[in-house]
Amino acid sequence: MWKKTLLTIFIICLMVGLSGCIRLTREQESQANPGGVFISGDKGETWTRKVDLMTAGAIAGKFEDSVDVVNFTFDPTDNNYIYLGTPENGLYYSNNNGKGWIHVEGISSGFVRGVAIDHRNPCVVYVAVNTRLMKTTTCTRTWEESYKAQSSQLVTAVGIDFFNPDILYIGTDTGDLIKSLDAGLNWERIKNFPSRVNFIKFDKDDSRHLYVGTEKSYLHISTDAGASWTDTREFMREEFNDSNRALDLVQDPKTGTIYYATEPWLLRSNDKGETWEEVKLLTVPKQTRIYSLAINPNNGNEFYYATGTNIYRTWDAGQTWANWRLPTRRAGRAIAVHPDDENVVYLGVRLYEQ
Repeated sequence: MWKKTLLTIFIICLMVGLSGCIRLTREQESQANPGGVFISGDKGETWTRKVDLMTAGAIAGKFEDSVDVVNFTFDPTDNNYIYLGTPENGLYYSNNNGKGWIHVEGISSGFVRGVAIDHRNPCVVYVAVNTRLMKTTTCTRTWEESYKAQSSQLVTAVGIDFFNPDILYIGTDTGDLIKSLDAGLNWERIKNFPSRVNFIKFDKDDSRHLYVGTEKSYLHISTDAGASWTDTREFMREEFNDSNRALDLVQDPKTGTIYYATEPWLLRSNDKGETWEEVKLLTVPKQTRIYSLAINPNNGNEFYYATGTNIYRTWDAGQTWANWRLPTRRAGRAIAVHPDDENVVYLGVRLYEQ
């Protein structure tokens, strides 16, 4: 069907001749470049679109072609469960490794920028959506508001302490880092960064060791649960100019090596962020935007990054790369490797204005 659509568009372009090609509407672009989830069973070589919806008592449906995906989160107690965040259509989850998806009632619209799950009780889930942090204690059946941002402030990131899940952190688009010690009942602002918080990550060895990435003010690191902070500003300015935008960060679960994506670079640290070195890419660093990173949880030498056109995989910590075109012309906004099967890779795509 999409081949016919593309052929029709090409014919129209020829007909308009010197007047130029007709600009596609979002609906036409969606049909030609479907969104949703793609799954590979061979480490990214081939992809299958998985957008079937499971709805009790109703006729099975599919994602609309226009649905974009911005993040995946695995349930730490059952890796068959995957949560999927979108920028407009709220939250979905799968209980069968992505073979089918359920649209979550109560969060069926809005921009889901983050999901955090209590490893003691997987029915406790926190979702950052628009201006609020929502919480369920009933496995998504009911929801309550855990935090409401001030005015039009957005909640842009959420993290849950893996050692003590009563400790939560949220970030906002105004740079606030806000902490709760009682599972979201009470909150205190502990830091204001100069720009939007893009992500909150925990070091694998110590949940008091935090990595907070910001939109325009680099990566910030705390080793004492947010009481004090260091940032990478001066080092990055000297070594890696224009690397102030923190896009994504992953950590080797065995060695602790960190891979950090900025706007023009992919960087590596072997000492928990004290020093950094460039990872050589197939793409030209200053001409590349990395939209997402993923690491094999069983082999930290194997990791992936996605751009607006391709997905790249290395199996030797960046010395050698393979790459494939994305299965749609949307950007590779989210990647995840299945924790129990390293051959299975999930790709979420998003349509960006060119």
